[in-house]
Amino acid sequence: MEKVHFENPALLHLLWLLLLQAGLLWYYWRWRSQTLYSIGSRQLEQRLLLGFSSDRFWLKNALFSLLFALTVIAIANPQRIERATPSLLGTSDIIFALDVSRSMLATDINPSRLKKAQDYLKDLIKSQGDNRLGLVFFAGDAFPQSPLTNDPSALLLFLSNASPDAVNNQGTSLSAAILQALRMFPMDSTIGKAVVLISDGESHTEEDLNAANVARKEGVVIHTVSVGSTAGSSIPVSAGKMLKDFEGNLVRTKLHEQSLQAIAAKTNGIYTKIEDQKGIQLVEEALNNLRKVKIEQQAGFVYKTYYQWFLAPAIFILLIDQLLFWRRKPIF
Repeated sequence: MEKVHFENPALLHLLWLLLLQAGLLWYYWRWRSQTLYSIGSRQLEQRLLLGFSSDRFWLKNALFSLLFALTVIAIANPQRIERATPSLLGTSDIIFALDVSRSMLATDINPSRLKKAQDYLKDLIKSQGDNRLGLVFFAGDAFPQSPLTNDPSALLLFLSNASPDAVNNQGTSLSAAILQALRMFPMDSTIGKAVVLISDGESHTEEDLNAANVARKEGVVIHTVSVGSTAGSSIPVSAGKMLKDFEGNLVRTKLHEQSLQAIAAKTNGIYTKIEDQKGIQLVEEALNNLRKVKIEQQAGFVYKTYYQWFLAPAIFILLIDQLLFWRRKPIF
């Protein structure tokens, strides 16, 4: 436990204005006293100050000063950092591997393959509870975007930036995605491990199955989700322009399910299409049924705020100030 500090300490400099107020009040009261003294008539002075209460004048100014001080302290937000008590979580490890190759920009799936995959992953990530999650982007190569973490907001942040620009080497290498995901799992762990791989499947190499074999030996299940259509589509690269090959012909991309089906089958995983709601539900159930291990959540810190202890009396003083008049009233 640490001492109290302020979230916005710079705002406390506003309290120097209270010294300015005190100086102005002193100057005003000195000028007032000298002016009344110069009149030289007690009766005229009483007529000019009819109903005026010096006690109320100073009380209202004191209330204003206190109100101002409490408000400044409240918006500066006093806090205390406290260590959170570690807790045990029942968790599995899941890596999401997202294809970000140019073919994922195809619009045979509305609004595009990539956008459809992003929306699907966002919902899947939010449903994973205490599971530790990681994220990989891949095209011709694969790169980790987030290590395994209990904070899904980190994955959602990276996921929102998914684009073909994230990977320089274009193409589609499912094997690179699988091997990169395997490197992100802790070694010698008894925890349930799975990879959810989302792609249009444009990869047809023996290396894909070799990578799936490695995953199976390490006890990792790979679920594959295809996105795209067998009819295919051209690939937009800019407004009104489509991707062409070196000979000037339009490049057309189609969904290839065979590699994705084979990878899932090799690891006893599930293959489904992204628009197949029943298949998607099966993937979610499989993730929920992964072997979970109790692990101690890393002790963190929480901020306990105290602004309300200053804001509440400030509001009360404001109400009193509104009911208190400068001049004497019968109700007072």
